[in-house]
Amino acid sequence: MPDLPFREFRNAAGALAAACMLCIAPPAAAQRATAATPSTYDALVDGMNCRQQTNGRLDCTYAIGASLRLSIVGVGQDDAVINFATVDSAAGWMAGFSVLHGCVVVRRGAARDSAVAPAFISPKDGRVYRGWQHCAQPPRR
Repeated sequence: MPDLPFREFRNAAGALAAACMLCIAPPAAAQRATAATPSTYDALVDGMNCRQQTNGRLDCTYAIGASLRLSIVGVGQDDAVINFATVDSAAGWMAGFSVLHGCVVVRRGAARDSAVAPAFISPKDGRVYRGWQHCAQPPRR
């Protein structure tokens, strides 16, 4: 190896390291493109926001992108209200209320056999659950 001044050697070593990283690690855009679709549960939890009002009432809103927006006003109260503001199945999400277990059911698209499992929102505690059994009987805290 030729005798290089330290600064030139450091720049050459840095360039070599950067070139190697490009060969090993795909660009960030490629990593995002190959990332798995988030689960319904994760998407709902990411878009969940609960606030306690000055009168003590707890209100929660849930959103997934622009295609699903709903809220539960008075979480945990006997007279809680579920408001469906936006449900656009063509854009990717469906939501409805199940009388059987008393939870909001959110699923991807209109297909019941979607590969992405549904998620369930309890108006009793405002939490998002992976299964309806836990949603119907939320754990006591």
